[in-house]
Amino acid sequence: MLDLQKLIASLQAASNANVTINVTFNDTDATTRGVELPDTDFAVGDEVVICHQKKDGSGTKHTSGEVIEILQKDDIGWYTRVLGDNGKHYRIGLHYDEERLGSKAIVME
Repeated sequence: MLDLQKLIASLQAASNANVTINVTFNDTDATTRGVELPDTDFAVGDEVVICHQKKDGSGTKHTSGEVIEILQKDDIGWYTRVLGDNGKHYRIGLHYDEERLGSKAIVME
């Protein structure tokens, strides 16, 4: 593991001038930032069937896909991201049969 204190000291010692060092961390664990994560039916790698409303409103299309991201959030709310076998990305709800913007994962029986 990288010792940031040693790295900062080395960089400052190597410089003849005052140096400001900014370090940012890519913290992907939202629980460490005080965000309570909702429950979800999905895990990355799950194979799902997507039911998507056609843009012209004339019916639905179905495609298989793989969950590539879970517990993501945008201005509309929480979502699961799926890469369809057709190469398209879908943002669906966190649970089976939960529609989000015309798309949802369905249970095939």
